[in-house]
Amino acid sequence: MPESIVQRAEAKLGKPIPQKKTLQGKEFRKWIGLTLTGSKKVDVESERAAAEFLDGIGVFCNVCPRAQTKPDGLKNYAVFNAANMRIVKRERIEVELKGKKYVLVENSKQIV
Repeated sequence: MPESIVQRAEAKLGKPIPQKKTLQGKEFRKWIGLTLTGSKKVDVESERAAAEFLDGIGVFCNVCPRAQTKPDGLKNYAVFNAANMRIVKRERIEVELKGKKYVLVENSKQIV
């Protein structure tokens, strides 16, 4: 995590954040949520508390690799406030049930 974010979080919490928890955004977010709720495990309430807290100190989102075992350049974004997002492109796909799972219908991807 950038030092400026860690400093803002520590100032608002009124306590230091373990350095180990500042190395990855996901772990930082989890620690914040668990600290705020007093929970022992990550759940919806702790994630919500962390999102509201981070949004409140000016953090837009967490970005992490889509697959840490296959760094293919694709990323996941955890946006903390839906009001900070807008849809810029919609895609429509068709799926069909084959056996026990849904599969993409070939050539179904269309820009709407």
